[in-house]
Amino acid sequence: MQPETAAALIAHPAAAVRSAGLALLAQSPAGADGLPPESWDALIGTGSEDIRIAALVLLARLDDARLGPYAERIVAFASGPGSAVRQAARPLVARLAAADPGLAPRLARELIGSLFRAAPDDAYAADVVALLREALPGECAALDDGTLWRLLQARADGARRLGAALLPDRHPAAISVRQIARLGGHPYRAVRDWAMAAFAADPARFQAAAAEAVLLVESDWPDTLAFARSFFETWPEAAWTPGALAVVTDSVKPEVLAFARHLLRSRLRPEDAEGQVLRLLEHPAPSMHLLLTELLTEQAVASEAAFVRLIPLARIVMLQVLRGRVAKDRMATFLRAEALRSRARAEALLPLFADLTLSGTARDRSAAILALRDIAEAHPGLAVPLVRRPPEVRGPISPSAPVSEGAR
Repeated sequence: MQPETAAALIAHPAAAVRSAGLALLAQSPAGADGLPPESWDALIGTGSEDIRIAALVLLARLDDARLGPYAERIVAFASGPGSAVRQAARPLVARLAAADPGLAPRLARELIGSLFRAAPDDAYAADVVALLREALPGECAALDDGTLWRLLQARADGARRLGAALLPDRHPAAISVRQIARLGGHPYRAVRDWAMAAFAADPARFQAAAAEAVLLVESDWPDTLAFARSFFETWPEAAWTPGALAVVTDSVKPEVLAFARHLLRSRLRPEDAEGQVLRLLEHPAPSMHLLLTELLTEQAVASEAAFVRLIPLARIVMLQVLRGRVAKDRMATFLRAEALRSRARAEALLPLFADLTLSGTARDRSAAILALRDIAEAHPGLAVPLVRRPPEVRGPISPSAPVSEGAR
């Protein structure tokens, strides 16, 4: 058959005629070389999978030397729509890479790049990942750590899938502690398992970078959180630096905050208390405000800067209505003790105690009045907003005096 005749058949609007033209061309001496470039472009863009597969069969009849110039078109088929087409293109990509090792890196770049774009169908990611691993294993193994991290963190599922497939072959030492901790939140279970195994295999490495390792608790996956809690429970007190504790206590997730409260109760060193108190003063969770009242000691707010920052939160806690009783009582006890100990602090707290005397809760009103009384006695001359009235003096009751109805 003359190439012109085959080209005319391939240009026919009927899919069956076009497939027949490709089959006839495959039997001719000209083969794939008998088609002009514009015909190949039309074949790549056709919506018929059968025609595209027939075009790949035509290419497969070429020897390796003649196949090379068609590399770009083969990649177009391999990264185009249609799972059956992509699978048919896979052996051709493998032949291209084996015949020309210098071409393999470019093929890998183009295929990997396609995984960062929107997929033409649901099977695309799995097909291209299988193609890369089977046809270009050397290029996959040679990917640098930065590219692997980009794959794992990509928004495109295809890129993440390839990263998840390649990660098990990497030694954890090639990836930073912070990155491994972040992988504990990866959507692919295999990636999370790899990250947890890395933690378990080298505890000393992660303790040495505690503030970055504890980022593992930020994972949204229950399996990772359960592992993180059991793993970090084994850390000695010395491993819990202020920075590491801060990462956990800064979380807003209820399950992480529960762990944070446990850590602060069991691992916080007295000399680090002020720094943690200052952080908790800015925490949005009421449960952490309750924990803060557990940590309040003279040492924890030794500096005037810490005490000044405590007062606004104290006002929030103390003026709550019908809730937060435990925190309110702890805060009131601490503030009263500080006011009695320091005249300057007493003066700073007078407005708060004065406002509490107007509270709608009798218990809080009474406690505030008694605190103001004690402050006035402890610091004579301080302008306490409390008026002391002497007891009313009454004379003896005469035996003959009439007794009121209400006294009977």
